[in-house]
Amino acid sequence: MTTKNTSGAAESEANPGAISAPVSGEQHRQRARPMNSVPHPPVYPCKRTEAGGPVDGTLDKPHWREARPEWLLPATAAPGPGLDALRQRLLGVSCAFERTGDPRFLQPAERALGIQPTAFAACWTATHLLVAFQCADRDAWSPYGRRDEPLYEAEVVEVFLSPTRDVRRYYEFEVSPRGVVFDARVHSPERDRASMQVDLSWNCPGLAATVHADGAVHSRPPDQGVRLGTTRWWSAELAIPFTAFPEAGTPRPGTEWRANFYRIDRADPPEFSAWSPTGRSPADFHVPDRFGTLRFVE
Repeated sequence: MTTKNTSGAAESEANPGAISAPVSGEQHRQRARPMNSVPHPPVYPCKRTEAGGPVDGTLDKPHWREARPEWLLPATAAPGPGLDALRQRLLGVSCAFERTGDPRFLQPAERALGIQPTAFAACWTATHLLVAFQCADRDAWSPYGRRDEPLYEAEVVEVFLSPTRDVRRYYEFEVSPRGVVFDARVHSPERDRASMQVDLSWNCPGLAATVHADGAVHSRPPDQGVRLGTTRWWSAELAIPFTAFPEAGTPRPGTEWRANFYRIDRADPPEFSAWSPTGRSPADFHVPDRFGTLRFVE
């Protein structure tokens, strides 16, 4: 097994999902906190479905029309009553997963969502967790074409899962606009980058991940602010088999996992989004204390 010891904590805002960065001992001492010392993260009701159709990146399927979509928020937003109020207000804002089945992204009026907003949804079957993202994006791009390359250095959506609820151990899944996958197991004994180890040798058995784009996806970023301008949105669809997590097994109604959902968009300026914002500035996704709760329901 190849394990990378990532002795770092505070990630630069360029790569909040990256797996290594330097940190001082004092920074680490300040950030290592008891597990219950943070405000309660959000809860997502993950509905069971008898899903049909291929995993092809399109989101006009019945199970996505029935799933509950939620917006991703600025990853640096501080947890607290203000963030909770914003989340509740956004539940009523038109989201990417339109009930009409039309997968086009509708720009909301809420400025808090950023220039190119993102929505996600999740549901489950007897065998898989299904996750979908839809991303407003005028210039979707990524230079990477091979599994487990550093997708987080370009544009990407990410899923972090802790099936046992022990957030010291979790799984990381990333999908680029080109449909390339990054998957790894993470062990974070002190729940911070200073002790984080990432097992890049792990490939999720049976994982399916596909994207669909309204326009071309490029292999390079826009040049000096000149937009490529050939994309309006892209969507990603993942089917993650429960057999990949033998320590947890297949969930039942009422089972709860810890999880978070993210996006990196290299717009001008770049935007870093999270379902449960970590409150770190510069942006940092590897803050497992801020994982929300994924609750499996009928």
